[in-house]
Amino acid sequence: MYRILVPVDTDLGRALHQAKHVARVANSGADIEATVLHVTPEWRQRRFSENDAAVEAVEHLEAEGVPVTRALEQGKVSQRIVEVADEREIHEIVMGGRKHSGVTMAVIGSIVQDVVLSADRPVTITGSTDSPAGETYQVLVPVDADEQRARRQANYVATLPTAPDAIAATILHVESEHTTRGFSDFDAAVTAADTLAEAGVPVERVTASGNVSEQILTHATDLNVNDIVMGGRKRSAVQKVVLGSISQEIVTSADRPVTITG
Repeated sequence: MYRILVPVDTDLGRALHQAKHVARVANSGADIEATVLHVTPEWRQRRFSENDAAVEAVEHLEAEGVPVTRALEQGKVSQRIVEVADEREIHEIVMGGRKHSGVTMAVIGSIVQDVVLSADRPVTITGSTDSPAGETYQVLVPVDADEQRARRQANYVATLPTAPDAIAATILHVESEHTTRGFSDFDAAVTAADTLAEAGVPVERVTASGNVSEQILTHATDLNVNDIVMGGRKRSAVQKVVLGSISQEIVTSADRPVTITG
């Protein structure tokens, strides 16, 4: 059983996007159990049924045949989300995090950013559009030169609770400048592709050149993928976990789910 935690606030639109993404994974033949979680501050007493967004998420998942547990917790929101993920041995956290600032620029909510940087498991941030339908669950896996991150990205895709032949993966390596090097010249990309191929996942191997973020977003749109799987967490010089600039840009710019694998 693949356990997904779905923390929701009071935004109905975000909660529905989260629920629809989880249902899309489940509709690919996956054996999934979802926990819809709402965290309130310690000073505020509230029932789960009083949060329309949480109730709507549960009802949508149940209508799609996904087993759901309702959870209401109190405390610091991001901290409690991470704790519940640990306590319930969650495989993946699905957040609904993109908001728009006063100048209509998409930003990552502070709670989402805290969870992404604090959790030790994949975190998916849903987009502004519903996950594309279809028999095959399409993922784009952009990799850089870091072989360890590329392996984690591939392992995430390979362990999704969907039959391997129901997933189609595209491994993408983007060089910022034009190059004559081919896919096989990039060790991290080869590692990711080989890992998925060994797991039985159909893989396309693609290279491109130009602005890295723009190329990733263009390929995601052209391929109409369900998820962009990034390997975005890094450690700074003072060993602080940070989100890489490319991952940050993809999370804020993509109109579809983005998964940060760690």
